[in-house]
Amino acid sequence: MDFSPEINQKLERYKAFYGRPEAGQLLITIPPYTYSPADRPLADVPLSAWRPFEDAERMAEYHVGQERWFAEHTRDVLSDYIPSVGPGYGIGMNSAFLSNAPLIPAEDTSWIHPVLDELSDMKKLRFDPDNPWVDFMRRYMKRAVELCEGDYCVNMLAAFAPSDLANALRGNQLFYDLYDEPEQVDELLSQCADAIIALYRELVPYTLAPDGGFNGGGMWIPGSGLFLSEDGADLCSPEQYDRFFFPQTQRVIDAAGGAYIHHHAQGWKVHGRIAGLKNLRFLEFSWDPNRPRPVDHLDELLELSLKVPLQIRCTLKDLKERAGQMRQGRVSVMVNVDTLEEAKEAVRVVRRNSVI
Repeated sequence: MDFSPEINQKLERYKAFYGRPEAGQLLITIPPYTYSPADRPLADVPLSAWRPFEDAERMAEYHVGQERWFAEHTRDVLSDYIPSVGPGYGIGMNSAFLSNAPLIPAEDTSWIHPVLDELSDMKKLRFDPDNPWVDFMRRYMKRAVELCEGDYCVNMLAAFAPSDLANALRGNQLFYDLYDEPEQVDELLSQCADAIIALYRELVPYTLAPDGGFNGGGMWIPGSGLFLSEDGADLCSPEQYDRFFFPQTQRVIDAAGGAYIHHHAQGWKVHGRIAGLKNLRFLEFSWDPNRPRPVDHLDELLELSLKVPLQIRCTLKDLKERAGQMRQGRVSVMVNVDTLEEAKEAVRVVRRNSVI
């Protein structure tokens, strides 16, 4: 598919970013979750109002409409955000594709109760391409591809890494199991990795992005790969990450070809270990209300990131104060703004401080 001139123009900056890895390269995204205009014509529909198995195509149409309006509304901002849509029904779906457990929907997310009362119950888990949640994702993505006119990317779900998937299926008992049943945890994590790889292979034919890349965090990333959430690993020690989680996450990345990984500021202690994964294309470190903000500890964070491109969130005030410090690495910032003028100012700050 031929992509729009706007996306192709942004693609040139991304190609420079990946093609000449050097400190001082900065990118900036202003996505809908850091700038939410009050005058949006499509009101937010609470997640619980959708019937996903009946509404997959309608959800895709609704999200495409939202993304197209946002792209037009922010056309003159000229950030590096690449419009995209992908199937989602809260985080409960990210494990229900394997367990088929009933989801508990809320206004903007969903969850499931753990289904593995005993680790031995994992033998009942099997990836099924006809699982209703897999079918929902496939139908959503097919419809989004049908509607696309080269003005957005189509993503698969923001998938759990094996740590998150095992945590969802077993609950926080998983972290006791690391001590009490390490061999069975290995088996569970291996099974989770197998399921994530199978889901990726099932859905990747329906993804859509320029030049054979994929979209992660609102950015274009070259080569094949997927979004992975490694939040579960934030609750373990560096040694436990190396022993249990690193090998299975690496196996998923090897199967997909690359990854964009998201995790949280709760995971300072494992951030450097995650950064050591091979073919990790981008590493997002998300701020948490009760943890130090990543933007306030850039020197330490950039050192821990081992030259892997880093994505963080910040305010416009933060950006003005820290842009020079960001030049020590290769950083993409998601900036919280309230107005179009603030968004434009944020982009100007990044362009003045970036070598690309």
